[in-house]
Amino acid sequence: MNFLQRRLLLLAVLLACLPLVCGPATAAGLSRINLEIDGTSRHFHFYAPSSLAAPAPLMIVLHGSGSTGPGLLGEGKWLDKADREGFVVVAPDSLISYDGVDPKRDLTLRDRARQIYRRWRGIDVGRWEGGPNDLKLIASLIDRMEREAHIDTSRIYVAGFSRGGFFAQLLGLRMADRIAAIAVVAPNMEPKNLATTDRPMPFLLMVGAQDSVMPAEGPRARALFEFWRERDRCPPARRASAPGASTTVEVAGPCAENAEVRYVAVGGIDHIWPPSFTDLSWEFLSRFRRTGP
Repeated sequence: MNFLQRRLLLLAVLLACLPLVCGPATAAGLSRINLEIDGTSRHFHFYAPSSLAAPAPLMIVLHGSGSTGPGLLGEGKWLDKADREGFVVVAPDSLISYDGVDPKRDLTLRDRARQIYRRWRGIDVGRWEGGPNDLKLIASLIDRMEREAHIDTSRIYVAGFSRGGFFAQLLGLRMADRIAAIAVVAPNMEPKNLATTDRPMPFLLMVGAQDSVMPAEGPRARALFEFWRERDRCPPARRASAPGASTTVEVAGPCAENAEVRYVAVGGIDHIWPPSFTDLSWEFLSRFRRTGP
């Protein structure tokens, strides 16, 4: 390795440890659990209330681009909610870069130079890609929780924000045999992968009226709602009672196998996950169980 290559590698290491990119390794009350997925080091953050009745529901929380698992757990006050409602919560971290991961290969000098450039531009931050490594991470995480946390396998839920909302939908399509229901806030992408099962998936979409990524009155939010309504074989949507004057709620259901698709738009909220969305998520998700093997 020549002098220039060594300098590029050193710069990459330094930039990879910037707080904006890495975030805190963990937070008070959380345990960090490491996994190896196809030779790649992955991890997730785990919390279980001290007085937990087994088997307990499992909530998988997926952060947005540039954030971390603990970051979204703190923003949404998920640990407080877990204490009050009695569920296990886990928050995996996405990778900073998927170069050399999907498919697995050694990084080239060009890969490393691209990483440096993207980090310098503030582009290369943690974001879910939804490829085989990410899917295997979630499957391995659930396996571990089944063995060690004695979770209720009929009550595994996924909640995702922004890019994590995209990945949550992908999991709802690809892992419907393990996940009971999903809730998302302003996903920055729509799922395009075909489902491996036609099991209806209860789906909650939440958007802030001032959200700049997915405006509440924009066509993308409506198209996403209709995608899940049609997939779950639901009747036309109807307006439902809302918890506040600045909130609108649309419900399609009951759908096939008693699923439901719900759309909630809340005034005065931009592209964030406030604690009120955590409350709405649990209120919706906790109503559903996955039936069958």
